[in-house]
Amino acid sequence: MLSHGNMIAMVMFGCVALLAIFFAFIYRQKRQPYLLAWAVGWGLIAVRFFAPPFSPGGLQRAWYGGANSWILAAAAIAFYSSARIYARVHFRWRAVVTAASAAAIWAVAYSRGWVGAPLELGVALLFFLVARTFWQEAQKQESRTDHLLAITFVVWGFFHILKVFQLRISWLAGQDLIPLALLPEIFAAVLMIMAVYEEERRRVERNMLALSNLNLATSSFVGGEIPKMLAQALDRVLNVVRIPAGVLCLHYGEQNGPTSVVVTGLDDSFCTAIQEGDLDHYIVNFVASLGGLVALRNLGSDSDYQALEK
Repeated sequence: MLSHGNMIAMVMFGCVALLAIFFAFIYRQKRQPYLLAWAVGWGLIAVRFFAPPFSPGGLQRAWYGGANSWILAAAAIAFYSSARIYARVHFRWRAVVTAASAAAIWAVAYSRGWVGAPLELGVALLFFLVARTFWQEAQKQESRTDHLLAITFVVWGFFHILKVFQLRISWLAGQDLIPLALLPEIFAAVLMIMAVYEEERRRVERNMLALSNLNLATSSFVGGEIPKMLAQALDRVLNVVRIPAGVLCLHYGEQNGPTSVVVTGLDDSFCTAIQEGDLDHYIVNFVASLGGLVALRNLGSDSDYQALEK
């Protein structure tokens, strides 16, 4: 029968597991590596909540504690890696593997009594490094969310230090710090979701600004340079709407005048085919009637486009 504490742990496991699934889903949509690292980190945190109801007793408890500490350290490594990716700071995967291996050795050594310092101290240090990375990125981007994330990870690391020295502090001995320790985790989860929104907004602003600058630059080019500039403009538009392929048809206002067609993600034969079949005129009129920008998805379903054709 599960105790009250174990019930809380299972509820937290469900919430954190859903959070990890959410970041994994967002990663599939946006393909940003830091989102995958966040999903891995929260997945490891969820495992820690899942483990207490099934914790062993007796001699196996030391090994269980060591494995639990290593899982927490692996989550901290994932968060530190994600922070560096988020801040576009170079890091090596080899260093991540080395840090995880060192954490495993540290956990085993502490469970055997070979070292006196628990792995939670290393976890706290990693959280402080995460906070430092977010703070530096916040200074560059002037982002309040990143500032709050930095503060949250500092508090999270501070609670792990308190946990290590709790028995040595008289007024903390015997106190249950778990509810307080959950606060920075909850705040970190909420702020990460806000950070995803802000990063998406900044990305769109950067691409639209670059597209506007490209539009101004295109006005000063003529002749053979125009297709090259149109190709760059098409790449920017596709990056904003997150579509892997597209076509840009430019007509100069005359029925029989010159035209330009550029494609991305398709064969060059596509350009030749639509120009030979005079389909570029149809595409231009079709898009203009629908507002100027059309995203055609699920091209294999004819029923989705019968209404548009009418």
